[in-house]
Amino acid sequence: MVPVTRGRTAPPPGVGQAHAVDMWFFRAVETIDGRWVCRHGRHHFDDHETLADALAHLRELASHDGPAWLFAHYYNGRVAKVGEVGT
Repeated sequence: MVPVTRGRTAPPPGVGQAHAVDMWFFRAVETIDGRWVCRHGRHHFDDHETLADALAHLRELASHDGPAWLFAHYYNGRVAKVGEVGT
């Protein structure tokens, strides 16, 4: 597992900074009522009726910030990596 530092990955042990790849994390979080909240770090952008709509919005947001991973945080606690942008 790669440690997280302020929404980006830290380099794995034994890898110097020159070889590390910074990745942003954008998340779609399912709420109790089944809607999906778009988040980046602690910032809450908005919410959507479907996961597909939330992911489309996150892809657009992430496209401005460089390489990013997209995650879905389901209400039942499951977390899944659901996409990448700019990698």
